[in-house]
Amino acid sequence: MKRRTLLLATAGLWLVAQPAAASLAPGERERIERLLKAMERQTDVNFERNGRLASARDAVRFLRAKWERHGSDVDSAEGFIDRIASRSSTSGRPYRVCPKASACVEAGPWLRSLLQQADEARP
Repeated sequence: MKRRTLLLATAGLWLVAQPAAASLAPGERERIERLLKAMERQTDVNFERNGRLASARDAVRFLRAKWERHGSDVDSAEGFIDRIASRSSTSGRPYRVCPKASACVEAGPWLRSLLQQADEARP
């Protein structure tokens, strides 16, 4: 009985630790990872979340954590952008991308463009 309980508990922990992967279509985890890596390479932009600016590296770290917590219904890279990376789940306010040389723009369309570039650059 103890062994069965331990196996069930271990399986439960694995499921809790893997929510972002649970419903992803094949290949979509790789697309999301490419997007996040492309974001991380953006040294000339800041990301605004609820009025606070963050570097690209910090924004990616935040989005990864948010994806792990709330990503169970994300089934594609576009879904990741729409459900995780475009707006605050707390305030509902859109995230913004603020290039150092120009005005801030909403994150959703900017991320879709970056995803398209990452997809096209894929070997």
